Amino acid sequence: MKRLSIYCILLLAVLASCSRDTIDLPGEKTAPMMISFGSESNVSIVSRSTLGDYPENRIYNIYIAVFNSSGEKVYTHFFNDSNLKTDYAAVESSSAPCWCVSNTSDASTITTKGSIKIPVNTSTDTYKIYGISNLDADMVNVSSDRLGAEIANEADLLNFVVTLNQNVISRNGYFPMSGVVSDVTIGDDKIIRGTDGNQANLLLYRMDAKVRFVFKTGTTPDANGQVIKTFTPGQWKVVNIPHKTYLMSYAQRGKTETTGQDAGATTDDFFTSNWAQFEEFPSDTQSEFSFYMLENRMTPKKTATTFPDRDRQVKLESGLNGEWEYANNLSTYVIVTGRVEMDLVNDDAGQTLGGEVQYIIHLGDFGTGGNISDFSTLRNTSYTYTVTVNSVNNIRVEVDTETTENQPGATGSVTIAKEEIALCDAHYVSKTLTFHAKYITDDLTWYVKTPFCDGKPQIIEGEDVPTGLDYKWCHFRLNQKDGEGNYYVKKRRKYTPEAYNAITCPDGEMDIITLVKYIKAQKKLYDDPQLSSTSDFDNTSEADGGPKISVTVHVDEYYYDAHPITGEQRSTLWKEFVNQPDRMMHILCNSNVSKDQESRSTGSVVTIQQKSIQSIFDTRTSNTSFSTAWGMEHKDEYPDIWIYGKGITIDGNGTVSPTQDRGNSELYNGRLNTMREWELVGANNTTFSSKSWETYMDVEVENEVPELSEDYRFLRYSCMTRNRDNNGNGVIDQDEVRWYLASIKQLVGIWIGSDVVSKDGRLYNRTATQMDSDDEGVWRQHVISSTKYSGNSNDPTIVWGEEGSSTGNMGGSYRWSNYKVNKWSVRCVRNLGTTNESKSSGYDLSETPDDYVKMTTNADGSYTFNNIYLNQSVMRYYTSRELDFDDEQSEQNRVYKKFEVAPSSSAKSFTSIKFQAMNDAISAQTINPYCPDGYRLPNQRELTLMRYYITGDFWSGIPFTRTYFSMGKLSDGKYKDKTNRTGYGYSGGNIFLDSDNNATTTVRCVRDVYSAD
Repeated sequence: MKRLSIYCILLLAVLASCSRDTIDLPGEKTAPMMISFGSESNVSIVSRSTLGDYPENRIYNIYIAVFNSSGEKVYTHFFNDSNLKTDYAAVESSSAPCWCVSNTSDASTITTKGSIKIPVNTSTDTYKIYGISNLDADMVNVSSDRLGAEIANEADLLNFVVTLNQNVISRNGYFPMSGVVSDVTIGDDKIIRGTDGNQANLLLYRMDAKVRFVFKTGTTPDANGQVIKTFTPGQWKVVNIPHKTYLMSYAQRGKTETTGQDAGATTDDFFTSNWAQFEEFPSDTQSEFSFYMLENRMTPKKTATTFPDRDRQVKLESGLNGEWEYANNLSTYVIVTGRVEMDLVNDDAGQTLGGEVQYIIHLGDFGTGGNISDFSTLRNTSYTYTVTVNSVNNIRVEVDTETTENQPGATGSVTIAKEEIALCDAHYVSKTLTFHAKYITDDLTWYVKTPFCDGKPQIIEGEDVPTGLDYKWCHFRLNQKDGEGNYYVKKRRKYTPEAYNAITCPDGEMDIITLVKYIKAQKKLYDDPQLSSTSDFDNTSEADGGPKISVTVHVDEYYYDAHPITGEQRSTLWKEFVNQPDRMMHILCNSNVSKDQESRSTGSVVTIQQKSIQSIFDTRTSNTSFSTAWGMEHKDEYPDIWIYGKGITIDGNGTVSPTQDRGNSELYNGRLNTMREWELVGANNTTFSSKSWETYMDVEVENEVPELSEDYRFLRYSCMTRNRDNNGNGVIDQDEVRWYLASIKQLVGIWIGSDVVSKDGRLYNRTATQMDSDDEGVWRQHVISSTKYSGNSNDPTIVWGEEGSSTGNMGGSYRWSNYKVNKWSVRCVRNLGTTNESKSSGYDLSETPDDYVKMTTNADGSYTFNNIYLNQSVMRYYTSRELDFDDEQSEQNRVYKKFEVAPSSSAKSFTSIKFQAMNDAISAQTINPYCPDGYRLPNQRELTLMRYYITGDFWSGIPFTRTYFSMGKLSDGKYKDKTNRTGYGYSGGNIFLDSDNNATTTVRCVRDVYSAD
């Protein structure tokens, strides 16, 4: 949908001869004159990164410039807090230029209106009145000082260029707007009239465009009659975002062209956003994101006539893609990644299809009533693009239309497997695989793709030569057979470090080279009637798929101590393999690559696909301020089924019994906490005491069965299943504790950095269907840390995931959540770049990776938080003003690179006030009455960091935030929590949800510290 949004100031301008600064020569004073303005409410489009109509329409200040018919400047004035009046009557009675504004919102309309009083006399000339609102917005470099210094006449204003102060695609609720009313006359009645003789209207237009993408899983069969099973969104980014534009729009400048860049047309005038995660999941088959941008009107190279033309590239003689064929090289487009899965029916190619897809979509109004060759994104316009994914190669993109085409913008890697595509998380994984004899031919090979390689082995004298390939992360061991001589197809084997040898070690581990050679050799025996009885293929009937060989694959964790090709070791190598695409190994496959080298189709018997470790830390190698970090898996494999530990009981008051103290008190060192919880380290020391793996683990079980022994199937031990006995000695060595339960500060870090974490890995990852449930045991989600709460290790600290970073004890979770279900989930993490795993003993277990935030105490009692260790995709823009009042999921609740906490000595005194009243008061004015000058109320994430890094006198009273609960009393249609919970504050050691019963006389205020880095 394209929507032209007119933001009218409704500035009811009262014009009278108030001073000598007149439009015409001074004349006799007359009664006040009025000019009427009007506005229309917007169609609301709100997501985490964009705002609703109310903040988009608000007016904080306005600069008025008046020019006569010759273009001469005859009057300018900046209206801000210094000349703001309470209402129209106050404006009317004033003897000086002044204004009033009313920013209101109700259930049906958003209205911004007001009045301005400027000096004016009657005149026979015609004039243009220009208005520019919301100056000094942090986002674009337009200010009253700059306008006053650089505009001498109307031509200067029309050529005035504004530039983004920050290369971001979000906004801070302070939207610069511009408008003009032309050819107005001022009659004896002092009414400013337009060319139609009616009172003139000054309409203000937002400089930004608003873009929203909706991705849906389709139901339309592809050309082969297959229907998509799932589309899982990956990440998205925007390319060719304009950095500058003219202050006034094309129409306001008297232009009639439909294309042509506003200001600047070189690559230096554009930027590309960071990769970002999808933001909204309104249903189980729909995902969304949105952003803002300045307009882009670049003229296309050629006129497109079909939808595929929009993303078509020039084909070079080499077959590779060149520049865009139709679109201008600087036209804006979006890149979206994802995964498509399909169960193939009656398809000779195989049984299952998985595609890592990438879609390129150029922006423009090409829907119903639009132009297929329109690549422009215009200011003050909202665009909604609905993308329906029907298969790997066929997507439907619509902007108020249904245009289905195979498009050149769809590229990626498609795998079709005869047997299966084995999807693995980032930690150690074991699962069974089966190879049926009917699928094996001698011409098949293997292919591997990781961050360090992409290719297949060379064949030299009949042998696979894996030069330059990263393939040693998969190990294969033959499964055992049942009493009838058939392989177990689900029951796994234990990992052994011994290498397979047909004579000396036939039960050892094979690498991919040995496995493929072995399978092919057995197939040759099977195909030979005289030797088939000696083949290792079993006697499975044709009705069950035919003879087969089953193996257990032991997949290494997605971690490299050294470069797999060069052998180079360096502490920051982890930055090259975390947050990367899945690594893949195709077994017994053939592969085709498109001529442009941008798409690959691989047919395999079996494919192993493993997700990389994901991390909230900055992975840019240019950021040398730290070298170690921690990362996490993508999902908890056993959520909501286990209690924390054996023998634990919780009564109706939330009291957890028995009380035990295992010493797991670390706020950040989750690894040491976990070793204590696993009783590998004593409560009061750091001495490691090894235990048998078999005490805790039973690994030779079926795929669906947890590898924990029955006595240890509790969340306390859950992360043990992510580790492995690497040296095969049967005991847990120090260096084999790689994956552990996250500490409370690490869980909080996952929340702080959740915008770079996959949906399943976030602390709150309920599906849309689960969120719609009225059952609290379904829509709530509580995550247990490895940090004890108070003195009881059986009562660990938990995060209420649905609230972001609200914390408490496990017993309180049970007591206060109203659903009395004593089952939770965990998050397993591992250290990155540390030496912990490279030594089997002799190192300090207190060693921790770098923290994701650094806090320093300043001489004046203030505190500075440095967040540059976090991934850039989780950062908010810089703002010098109050954040908009928004929920915990919004971008208003992210952190900036640095922020400062005001010293307690600067605190203001005020009468006790409740959460909503405080935030309403802040929203109603431009100056925060509760904070020192230049400071603002913190958001929930900022307050969370303050809670975990500041001690001492900080925590007096109940300091509130600028963030409300998305499922609470103040939410829009999502009132899941029926206990009158409103927004976030701090009390009793926890970030908590305030209720109507609480009030405060204390706040701790913050301000962003601008950083050019």
